[in-house]
Amino acid sequence: MKTFTYFVKNPLWVLILFAVCGVSFFSACTKEDESSLKGISFEKDEISLTVGDTCRLEVILSPSDAEADLEWDSSAPDIASVQDGLVTALASGNTTITVSSGELMAQCSISVSEEEQGVSIELNHIECTLERGETLQLTATVSPEIPSGATVQWSSSDPEVVTVDEEGMVTAVNKGQATVTAQYDTASAECKIEVVGKSVESITLDQTSIDLTVGDSYTLTATVSPEDADDIVLEWDSSDGNVATVTDGTVTAVSDGTCTITVSCQGESAACEVNVTSVQLPDPILGDFYYSDGTWSSELDNSKTAIGVVFYTGDPAKDDGILRSEHPDCTHGLVISIRRHTGPWQFNCYDYNASINDWVSANLSGYESMFGGNTGNDGNLNKMLGYQYTKAIKAFNEDPSHADYPVEVVSNISAFETDTPAPAGTSGWYLPSVKEVSLIITGDGYDNIYDIFGDTENTDVINASLARIEGADTIVGGTNTYYWSSTEHYESSPLQAYAVYADYGMVSPYLKLYEASYYYILAF
Repeated sequence: MKTFTYFVKNPLWVLILFAVCGVSFFSACTKEDESSLKGISFEKDEISLTVGDTCRLEVILSPSDAEADLEWDSSAPDIASVQDGLVTALASGNTTITVSSGELMAQCSISVSEEEQGVSIELNHIECTLERGETLQLTATVSPEIPSGATVQWSSSDPEVVTVDEEGMVTAVNKGQATVTAQYDTASAECKIEVVGKSVESITLDQTSIDLTVGDSYTLTATVSPEDADDIVLEWDSSDGNVATVTDGTVTAVSDGTCTITVSCQGESAACEVNVTSVQLPDPILGDFYYSDGTWSSELDNSKTAIGVVFYTGDPAKDDGILRSEHPDCTHGLVISIRRHTGPWQFNCYDYNASINDWVSANLSGYESMFGGNTGNDGNLNKMLGYQYTKAIKAFNEDPSHADYPVEVVSNISAFETDTPAPAGTSGWYLPSVKEVSLIITGDGYDNIYDIFGDTENTDVINASLARIEGADTIVGGTNTYYWSSTEHYESSPLQAYAVYADYGMVSPYLKLYEASYYYILAF
């Protein structure tokens, strides 16, 4: 190893060298003292956090440009942890965060609390459908649990539909929709409610079985439960309308047999068995009283409603194929009504200026001629055809082109039928043919009614019975007292129809626009 030894020959250089080194040494010492750390502090020495929060602590160094290696520590890391100054709140409690560098340090107190939860409320129902009158208990669950003494406030958006009491009991009042609200503090919850009508639960009849005779009627009474059910519409039905019919609960016996009457409402129903038997009536005789139930008797039965008198016994359909076809059971005779009418046959006959028969021949089929003829030997003067003549005239009246030319003696039947309904099983009311009017006035003793003069024997018998019925109109005679028929005169005389002169029983053509009396009749 080599050793180098340097000798300074000039002492002045030595002094200069020492001077320079000294200045450098003292200068370095001064700079090191000026940049060294003198103190540490926090910008805040107390901080409050909520669990889950984070916070970066600001450290103040003195001097500010001092360099330092900082160490961090939490006195309770399970409460709040710290890493490089970032504090994370973990659980409620208190801890102290310490930062240090060498012997210098600073501390910050950290207080951690649980996150404050907002109030919430839930209902056991959020929507429902109630029947009117039904109740529902709503229950409100509040979180966090409300303190003792505090209450939930209940309200209804429409108290006319639903009401709610202070305990949350809802009552359905009327059909409609409403919202019930439960409120506590700033929280609320709603239940939407629809109120529907109260349904029918059951229906019963006052009878489960009834026995009726033909022509009788009985009104069944239906009871619906509950009584205050909504939308009660009773529907009645008969299993066999040929045996018995039903209208709004009134059962009418039509013919022998058994049927079931059913009433229903909203899917509920009740039934009644109806047993119908025929009345064993004696054969009718001239002058018998005829009642609204389709029965007759020789002595007036004031417990029944008399609507006519028998003026002919025998087959009323012997000349009328249409009556025979449509009412085959009408074989007993003919009845005159108790009401006498007065008016023209066809007031506007001059304006129409044609026979009804011409229109019938051109538009209908299966009908006999409506002309009686001149002497009884050249037409249908001696035939009982009033049923089909009336049917044909009704068709004429219903033609819109005849609106200005109605045959009034037939168009008036509708109003009469409303006031005095014909019993079931009969032909219904119609205007008699001239032969049938002659049967009323004179009776059935002539082959040709054109030959009758001065014979009114039947009138006395009929009037004797009519006089015993309260409110009935007897057959009256007198000057120019004619009784209309449904028979027209003949082809060359379209403005005339046949009538019967009541004082003599004489048949005669009569101008259609003249007024005359008339009765409606029925076949039974």
